[in-house]
Amino acid sequence: MAGNVATLPSGRKSPSPYSAEIRDALDALDTVVFLDETVREAIAGFLVRRYMASRKGRILCFAAPKGMGKTTVAAALCNALSLQMITVSVGSSEDARGNPMGGVRSDLNAIAGRVCHALNASDPNTAAILLEGIDRIDMGTANPSVDFFEVLSHVQDFAVRNRYQKTVVDISKTLFLATARNLAAVPSGLREQLTSIPMPAYSEDAKIFIATRHMLPVLKQRYGLGDDICISDNAFFGMIREYTREAGVAGLWSLLETIFQKASRVRVEEGERKIQVRANTLRKYLGPPQPVVYPTSRNEIGVVRVLGRNDKGGCILVLEVLALPGSGRLIFTGNTDRIFQESAQVALSYIRYRAEALGVAADFHRTHDIHVHMMEAEKPKYGVSAGVAIATAMVSALVRKPVKGDAAMTGEISLYGKVLGVGDIRDKVLAAHQAGIRHVFIPDSNNRDALNIPESVLERITIHQVGDVAQILGQTLIDAKER
Repeated sequence: MAGNVATLPSGRKSPSPYSAEIRDALDALDTVVFLDETVREAIAGFLVRRYMASRKGRILCFAAPKGMGKTTVAAALCNALSLQMITVSVGSSEDARGNPMGGVRSDLNAIAGRVCHALNASDPNTAAILLEGIDRIDMGTANPSVDFFEVLSHVQDFAVRNRYQKTVVDISKTLFLATARNLAAVPSGLREQLTSIPMPAYSEDAKIFIATRHMLPVLKQRYGLGDDICISDNAFFGMIREYTREAGVAGLWSLLETIFQKASRVRVEEGERKIQVRANTLRKYLGPPQPVVYPTSRNEIGVVRVLGRNDKGGCILVLEVLALPGSGRLIFTGNTDRIFQESAQVALSYIRYRAEALGVAADFHRTHDIHVHMMEAEKPKYGVSAGVAIATAMVSALVRKPVKGDAAMTGEISLYGKVLGVGDIRDKVLAAHQAGIRHVFIPDSNNRDALNIPESVLERITIHQVGDVAQILGQTLIDAKER
């Protein structure tokens, strides 16, 4: 098939014979779901490779936190390609064993068996298999170098030989899709067979667009309110910033449902014909917003906002550090793992090495205990990369200088104070923006990641790219005369 692509005199390639189909499919997708431009281009690239028969057998995997609409995009893609989507939920009660660590994980052979059974009852030429939650495969039974299609063929052959099925299923033309929250949890061999498409977190403007374009029409029809209800942009901003902070829009959908339910009741009980939902009336429908222990308007000694990531995407974590009279102990509380504690050890050694330049007593490690506490310990989190934040909070606590409340940071550090690059920059910056942060500090080695941040966010937030801890300390610690 590759020979069908001719090279024009100008050096450009002639259009693919399937370009019209792909263009129509993408246009159909745009009418039912919101696609970030990077996601749209990645889907188009996958479809081109698939139609040119160059990479058949690969699985298209949408990777994103909960609430990003991974399954919705997969269903819309199948509909645009006129394919019947068959969902095989990895970790469902039909093929899973209980996982004592929380959640449910699946045996790979059971998944392959379910795929064979589903295709046996459908036309493999017009079917698409969605492996929902492919990161929940049981690592205890799956070889890290496992080949899913090899397992699928083995299960099919085993079923035929044992007469569990009477016909052989041809999977060569079946489109395989998958969803995952954490690609790192997928067995390495299976991960190599994925064409993964990370779905970046939605900006506030994108969330409002999704709500007004796709959510409101559904809810207006469901509750029979039509144009009798109006929700202002400021109300949407209030919901996003004060009631739900997430990468996707699942929480926003729940809030809108609550508003529509109460609005319907108000319309019946109070006889209001036109219902206006504004920022100052959100409490009437949603109650009080989420409490904020450390507002961004407050500058605190030893308190730093850390950019991290959890199961909902980017998030803001609050780190507290206390320097207490003691014998040099380093105390950890909150949800801190081994990597976090090692980062704290590195930060402590860096401060000892630079004590004089930082204005810290040379013997602080013998006269003080350092207590490091990560707030909201009950919430799972990963990808914190808190080295720079720990160092900043420690210096603040030792020299008694507050840290700017409207600043947040991410990055690991070396023993000599070099700021090291990290991942998930876009998601972290969007979380900072939603939390009201004005200044974000990221490693200068993440320069390319900063280019993916929406312009609407960059207009309201300042990104500082730093290469040394001293740069962050100089811009975030406040002298007594500046308070």
